Amino acid sequence: MKVIFLQDVRGVGRKGEQKEIKDGYARNFLIPKKLVEVAAPESLKKWQKIWQDKEKQEQENITEIQEAKKKIAALVFHAELKTIKEGGVVESVSKQSIKEFLEKNIGLSANWRIEKDQIHLEHNLKDTGEHSVKISLGRGVEAGLKIVVSHVQ
Repeated sequence: MKVIFLQDVRGVGRKGEQKEIKDGYARNFLIPKKLVEVAAPESLKKWQKIWQDKEKQEQENITEIQEAKKKIAALVFHAELKTIKEGGVVESVSKQSIKEFLEKNIGLSANWRIEKDQIHLEHNLKDTGEHSVKISLGRGVEAGLKIVVSHVQ
């Protein structure tokens, strides 16, 4: 019997997959538990539409990630950190401040955002000068953000 999986079934099939399985297994176990539906022409048309919509959404996400990478590469984050008279630095550039800067400057859509764990910063930046930080955007795409740190009193 040809079926379409509505959910992942370990060792058998994945959601959305169309597969030929034994009739008894489908009728006695998978169909009653609503794990699959019979691959009738109507259900195939419905799933074809779902697959096309998913493919279209995936392409839009890839395009948006590539645009975000270009925007991030063009940005420079200027951070002015406060110091005290003894020469110690009071502030630092953290993942949170980088995240806020990116959200404000690259205009992300509602369904896509940058989280702190996507920012590869080993420690907070306190030293003056230029620094480069890698940001994972998903789908194996990384962008480099240039950060210029200066001290003010």
